[in-house]
Amino acid sequence: MAFQDLALPYDRRAFRVPPWPEIFHQDDARRHGMPLAVAEFASLCERLLDYGVTWVEVPKASVAARADWLEAQLDHEEGGDDPSTGFC
Repeated sequence: MAFQDLALPYDRRAFRVPPWPEIFHQDDARRHGMPLAVAEFASLCERLLDYGVTWVEVPKASVAARADWLEAQLDHEEGGDDPSTGFC
């Protein structure tokens, strides 16, 4: 069954944050290392496309810049100001 066939109130747009090698740090709290994280990320992205998900990639930036970017994306969805940030 395709996502568009489901009677659910979900937005088809999904924000994704890819594995980021520059800030990755292996510790006891992580289930897997970077290679497995990259493979799992790719698999999820591919499978969710089958459900009609439209990916919006969150830019690599500081936490504050990413939060501002995401807020601008959500404001734009609600008819707010143009979310153009130069990241995409």
